Amino acid sequence: IRKHLVDYDDVMNRQRNGIYGRRHNAVMGERIGMDIANMIDDTVSQLVDRYGRNSFEDLQLAFLTNYAMELPLTEAEYNELDSDGLFDRLKKAVLDAFNVKMDRLTANVNEGIQRMAAAMQADGREVQGMTRVPITDGKRRFGFPIDVAKAYETNCKDFATEWEKAVILITIDEFWKAHLREMDQLRQSVQNASYEQKDPLVIYKSEAFHMFETMVMDMSVRTISTLMRGQIYNPEDDLTDEQRRELQRRREQYQRQVARSTQKEIDLQQRAEEQRRVAQAGSQAGAGPRPNMPLVAAPKVGRNDPCPCGSGKKYKNCHGRGV
Repeated sequence: IRKHLVDYDDVMNRQRNGIYGRRHNAVMGERIGMDIANMIDDTVSQLVDRYGRNSFEDLQLAFLTNYAMELPLTEAEYNELDSDGLFDRLKKAVLDAFNVKMDRLTANVNEGIQRMAAAMQADGREVQGMTRVPITDGKRRFGFPIDVAKAYETNCKDFATEWEKAVILITIDEFWKAHLREMDQLRQSVQNASYEQKDPLVIYKSEAFHMFETMVMDMSVRTISTLMRGQIYNPEDDLTDEQRRELQRRREQYQRQVARSTQKEIDLQQRAEEQRRVAQAGSQAGAGPRPNMPLVAAPKVGRNDPCPCGSGKKYKNCHGRGV
């Protein structure tokens, strides 16, 4: 029984070593460019093998699905090229488009980082901290973490490598977990082969090999497809036309309010400046504002004194009555 279990586990160990090797390379990042080139090589080779002499329309659709770009040749050129020529033509087109895509994405991220750093400096703050760049491939959204200070100093030089590393790791983890579940199901299902006088271990090894090959190819297709479709996520892309019009209306209304408030503040400043100039001119001409005179209390009237109104009566019987 122990030997029987070891034979099955050896199959998983070989697959595990292959996957962990890929993951280790992605984490270290030293040969990530080579890994990306190998993935493009494998995926293009698969397309050529499947559609090389089959159908131009099917190849065109598959190429657009995998790489989010138009097929870089016409149907006449497709009919003239052999398999090797078709492979070289497609591989070069994908590599060139991939490099352009990474450069454009890096430039867009760098533009946002530079604006963020400029805002921090304008507020008197130091350029530091972490931020998350929202990136989407059209289906999923990724919050990619970036060190603002490092990205600002290097103009996001390492962004493309870090983005490629993150996509590879996410894809490996996703496909490997699904593959482990499928391998468990396969291990249970092959036991029925003994009723047909067949060795379950032989069938398990054969099926496991084909499943692993399929998983690796699907993993490469998903990785390249995600990288080729990656772009900065804009929440407005999810809005309907009516929602966009409403959002635009509110923005215009807010801009008008800001403009009115700014104009009012400018008018108040101009009025204050005009008053200051008038006061300064009057002071220089000797006609400055009159100084405030001290208040002098009126003499106190006694109760039996004549009333100041001139009536001839005593104050207590005239205006001083009741005081």
